Amino acid sequence: IRDAISFSVCANAFFVTSDIPVSSCISILPVSGDLGNGRSNPVYFPNQHEYDIEQGLRSGIRWGAMMAAENTQEQNNRSDEALATIGEAYYRGLGVKVNYSEAFRYYKKAAEMGNIPALRRMGSCYELGRGVKKNMAEALSCYEDASARGDVTATYKVGDFYWNGVQSLLQKDVQKAADYYIEAFQLLQAANDVWNAPDVYLRIADCLYNGIGTDVDYRNAYDFYCSATDGFMDRMDAGDMECEDLLERAEKGEELCRTKLGLKEDGPGNIQA
Repeated sequence: IRDAISFSVCANAFFVTSDIPVSSCISILPVSGDLGNGRSNPVYFPNQHEYDIEQGLRSGIRWGAMMAAENTQEQNNRSDEALATIGEAYYRGLGVKVNYSEAFRYYKKAAEMGNIPALRRMGSCYELGRGVKKNMAEALSCYEDASARGDVTATYKVGDFYWNGVQSLLQKDVQKAADYYIEAFQLLQAANDVWNAPDVYLRIADCLYNGIGTDVDYRNAYDFYCSATDGFMDRMDAGDMECEDLLERAEKGEELCRTKLGLKEDGPGNIQA
């Protein structure tokens, strides 16, 4: 896979090397850090900025003053981050009623000012048809632009387009999808992004389980599925119910890997061979 990157995850740090000719595929080495429940956990980095926005919105702190004035001049004077935050409030219904049209409007304005997460959120609106007519080509364009500027989520979303294929837009190409998932994994280590870590781990686990871009590796797939499960559970505890399906997918991956590895659960959290 891209640049024959070898990833080693150990002792609460990611180490990335691209100059070791290991093979044409990715090698994700065994993960260290026993959680005491039979799991070895790929590092789960916190993104304090993302967490602050999430918690601030939920408590009505960050958006309250911004929502007070609605005239165009004041909107023009707001920072791109403030506009993106207001868009998120409208999108999620945090302190205001859900209004996808308003969310898209604020995302677009923020993106025009150079806000990368807002550009990626525009892609989500186009993909789901929220606040704007569904347009997969525009969605992919937004994701690709945000990915090129280093956005973790946009990068794995481009991968998803190739993983699934999109009729009349692009053909399914799981190898190319795996390239994007690995790139997202690289970006994750630099971004300290706790919120999106489980999404990346889940996709890496899928590649390891299915042998896409690497040899089949049920042991490491299991580690990444476990970490994805833990991350999605944390997100749900924080109020993100949209990741419920992803949590179920990660838990299913754990179960499949346990079967392949001949592991069994001997009581809560105690995995034995």
